[in-house]
This record gives sequence, structure tokens and C-alpha cells, in this order.
Amino acid sequence: MGDAQLPNIGTVSTTKIDGLDIRCARGGTSTGVPVLLTAPWPESIYAFHRLLPVLGAKHPYIAVDLPGYGLRELDRRRSSTVWRRPPLACFARQSV
Repeated sequence: MGDAQLPNIGTVSTTKIDGLDIRCARGGTSTGVPVLLTAPWPESIYAFHRLLPVLGAKHPYIAVDLPGYGLRELDRRRSSTVWRRPPLACFARQSV
């Protein structure tokens, strides 16, 4: 599937966190409680393509690919549970 065929999930970009490039999608309103979603294993952020328009109607959101999925780099020296804690917190702080 080419980029032109992918569903609209907001603004998709990559961000360097803890030395790794990760892909994320941002969208939604400027008001409401911000929501951070991590892509369900073994999917990518595009798994949320039906949820994000509904969620984005009332909340700002950021969807993040997990290590090794979608366009997310994998650091084999760390497990995904080790990666999720501090870098996801760092990602959330950078995204506010």
C-alpha cells in the first residue's frame, strides 16, 4: 500500500527519542484531555485509523509506533518494556 492509499490519521512524522527515530501521528482538537496511544502489538499506528477521527473530535492525540513496528527503529539491546517507560515519558514531555 502506497502513502496515497493510507488512511488519514493526522499529521504523521518521526521524532528522535532516546537516540532512536520513532513514527507518530498527531491530531485532534486543541482542547480536551490529551491522549497518548501506543500501537497495539504487532500493529502500527494505522491500526487506529477508525478510532482517531472519533477521538480527535474531543481530544488532542498522539499515536506512537512500538519498537520494531511500523516505521519505528528497534534497539535490540533493550526489550520493549524497558523502552516504553522513560522514553515514552520523554516523548510525552516533548509533545506538550
